[in-house]
Amino acid sequence: MDYNLLASSPEVPGKCDVCGGELVTREDDTEEALAVRLREYHQKTNPVLDIFRRKEYVVTVDARPDPVQIQQEIRARLGLPPYRPASQDHTAQQAAG
Repeated sequence: MDYNLLASSPEVPGKCDVCGGELVTREDDTEEALAVRLREYHQKTNPVLDIFRRKEYVVTVDARPDPVQIQQEIRARLGLPPYRPASQDHTAQQAAG
């Protein structure tokens, strides 16, 4: 079970909904610790992203639409063939066969 304080809290605070065990918060689960982790992440990741951006392997897309639209946009921007969900592949194979 995955709990978080904003969107998925247990029914009884501090208790697991499944087994009733005690839930504990990580010592480093603070706003300050998160800020440090995010800063380190960006310091280490941005140089790598810059390399891949120069090689045109990184694209930015709007992740709000449905997953199929997102997949289509990513593939189009990378010059890949359109995405066809597995159910469409099966239907296309049946039509061809």
